[in-house]
Amino acid sequence: MASTQRNTRASSQTQAKSVELREKLSADNKLLLDAIEATLLLSLKSEIQELKSQLAGRADEQREIKSSVAQGESLKSTPQMQLVRETSARLNDLEQYSRRNCLLLHGAVSPTSDTVQIILDTAKNTLGIDLSEGDIDRAHPLPRRKGSDGQRPPPIVIKFVSYTARHKFFSAKSKLKGSKLFVTEQLTKENALLLRATREKMGNGWSMDGRIYCLHDSVKKRVANRTDLDNMEL
Repeated sequence: MASTQRNTRASSQTQAKSVELREKLSADNKLLLDAIEATLLLSLKSEIQELKSQLAGRADEQREIKSSVAQGESLKSTPQMQLVRETSARLNDLEQYSRRNCLLLHGAVSPTSDTVQIILDTAKNTLGIDLSEGDIDRAHPLPRRKGSDGQRPPPIVIKFVSYTARHKFFSAKSKLKGSKLFVTEQLTKENALLLRATREKMGNGWSMDGRIYCLHDSVKKRVANRTDLDNMEL
């Protein structure tokens, strides 16, 4: 009987210690979980804060870019910028006018040939017009462009003594069709780029007395600048 009582008390004590141990382990686990959670939250908060800082920096960059663009757009409309554009246009017109009596003859030059004689022969035999050496102020081949294959001869720039002689030569250029020769006006770099852009957009374009023209909706239109070209809807 005494033995049975001792066994019962021992069993109760064991159960009590087991419960106590489970409660202690549960508490320890809770502390461990709380510590892990706190660590993860701290790391996550740090990453979130870093992302916020990066986003704030990007926002500042975007504001700076927008400000720069807005400033640039405002500068375009300032009287100073308008004056610069007008002055640049006048200088281009003056440069083009200085070439008023000039033409370019393509495909007919040889460095060892008599350039003036080539022009006179072309005028007489191909264009059917009479020119004399006295009609030509000077003529010479232009330097070869960088990157050219060297097979196509550079054009001859011809400066006529008078606009009348120049106009006679230019007006007969259609007779060169089917040959290796062709004639163009000597445009300024700005006008040459404008003519190229006009042809690329409109599918046609030509120059006359240094001015650029095209057909837009079957109507002849002058293209004075890039703005004119941009405003032409296809």
